Amino acid sequence: MVNRIIPPKGIKTSIRSNFFFYYFVFGLIPLVTLGFFSYKTASDALKNQAREQLGHLAEKTAHQVDAFFENIEKDIIMYSDCLFIRHFFSKHTPKKPSGAIERYLKGHSHCRQILFLDSTGRQIMGVPDKAEPWNPSRFAAAWDRDLYFSEILHKDGEAFLLLSKKVYDFKTSNRAVGLLVFEIRANALTAFVSSLKMGTRGYGFMMNNQGHIIYHPDSTLQCADNVEILGDKAFSKLLFRMKSGQRGVGPYRFRNKDKFLVFAPCSRQPWSVGIALRQNEFMAEITCLRNKVITFGSLLVLLVSLVIMTFVKSFTLPIQKLTSRARAIGRGDLDQVILISSPTELQCLAMEFNNMAARLKKSMNETIALKTFNDDILQSVSSGIITIDCSGSLTSINRSAKNILGILPDMVDPGKTTKFLPPGLTKVTRLLNHTLEKGEPLTQDESEYPIAQGDPVFLEITRAFKILCQLNES
Repeated sequence: MVNRIIPPKGIKTSIRSNFFFYYFVFGLIPLVTLGFFSYKTASDALKNQAREQLGHLAEKTAHQVDAFFENIEKDIIMYSDCLFIRHFFSKHTPKKPSGAIERYLKGHSHCRQILFLDSTGRQIMGVPDKAEPWNPSRFAAAWDRDLYFSEILHKDGEAFLLLSKKVYDFKTSNRAVGLLVFEIRANALTAFVSSLKMGTRGYGFMMNNQGHIIYHPDSTLQCADNVEILGDKAFSKLLFRMKSGQRGVGPYRFRNKDKFLVFAPCSRQPWSVGIALRQNEFMAEITCLRNKVITFGSLLVLLVSLVIMTFVKSFTLPIQKLTSRARAIGRGDLDQVILISSPTELQCLAMEFNNMAARLKKSMNETIALKTFNDDILQSVSSGIITIDCSGSLTSINRSAKNILGILPDMVDPGKTTKFLPPGLTKVTRLLNHTLEKGEPLTQDESEYPIAQGDPVFLEITRAFKILCQLNES
């Protein structure tokens, strides 16, 4: 008995699945991991670069504000030490130094006006001469310091601040005789910040250590005292650091909009310069990089997948052809020819397969011809010849044997087991099986055998090992 081996139906699917599994494990996952870490590294580098650039810009703006204050301080110190101004304050000369002050105002548009105050706070000269009396508390604060800066003030719709310097007596250099006051236009300071433009909606602003907004492009926030309520907790923390004179960066949410803040302190005034921009603008380059990485990665994965699919298809289709042709050959169709055009090892395999099928067909034709020849010989001899196989099944019986045993032509079908045979033929096959079991090479005996039609007959039986039985009537 020969067991038929049935090839698995899912061999094509299995090969494709294995290819894609190994591609996914050893190709796609490392590629995605490498792409992710490359993007992460590049995005972190871009973030740090953007933070550094914005931080440098904020520090540069703060340095510009400091330089402006430094120049103003040098100017007021220089004028407060001038001999003709000290003479005027000490009343050693009645001549007013208005000409020199006017020339200074013409050359320095940031200065709104210059005032001369005596030790009681009374104005003794103003250029232009339209100043209003000072507030006593403000004068007291200025008189307590050699150099004094006020907060941002507003008058006639214009914002300004006061810078005062004590003027000392011409003869007694340690006795203050008055104040020289410069009124500085606020827009001269805020111009450094208002010129900051980042992206489409980025802007700069200034805030003092009390949390008051000195400048903001949104006029509703000018001099606002409670801007913290408009932002989230991150915004409050960033403002606290700004008021503390620290440098810093960080994201926050203000008026329901995600933003990013960079700030740096001024050294000559308790102010801080801040640069705010939308989070999406800050992340624009990173977002662009991410989109490029995703697009490139997707195209690469798609391209590699198509290549893998093409390769798998070129590999599995020949195998599928080989499998289907092998099944056809197994069913007895030896005229199968496998055509594989790809110049690979599979083409060589197909050629060998075709040669094997051709050889099998030739061998089968020869076997069939030999069997036909043997059958003709068996059918033509006068002796009855019966053969069985090792399992005891009848494999052949010639016409003479049928005539001797009285068997009709269509009564016996070789290949059936002995229990379906006529009585006389059954007895003969039992003897043959006995010969097979004993392994006797050649035996002869005579005995009476029932026939299918008529009286029993005496037969001389010659039993040969290897399944040949010859019947002769005695």
